[in-house]
Amino acid sequence: MKILKFGGTSVGNAERISQVIDIIQDYHSQNVKIASVFSAFGGITDQLIDLSNKAVKRDDSYLALFQNLRLRHLEAFEILVTHSKKNSVQKHITDHFDELSDIIKGLYLLRELTQGFWIIF
Repeated sequence: MKILKFGGTSVGNAERISQVIDIIQDYHSQNVKIASVFSAFGGITDQLIDLSNKAVKRDDSYLALFQNLRLRHLEAFEILVTHSKKNSVQKHITDHFDELSDIIKGLYLLRELTQGFWIIF
């Protein structure tokens, strides 16, 4: 079995994700057993840290950063997901961003960002 790990620039945009899909499909067509591991789009971890720090400092610019983060994911979704379950996948993504929004609002209200916070991501 092969373990394939993709993250950062290899999944930085819809085009790059399409290339990853092609790699996975190639292994599948060769009947190679694989496990795939994905981390965040390129730059997303740094953006989450930045917007979280801004929220804790009550810097309202975190809201625009969050909306850009959400938009980036939804744009990739629109390009990549074309199958019959598109609506359920979109709801899943939206639900996760709604939950993340609540967490970030909590940081804003509490003015607290502990090291353990990043474990939940």
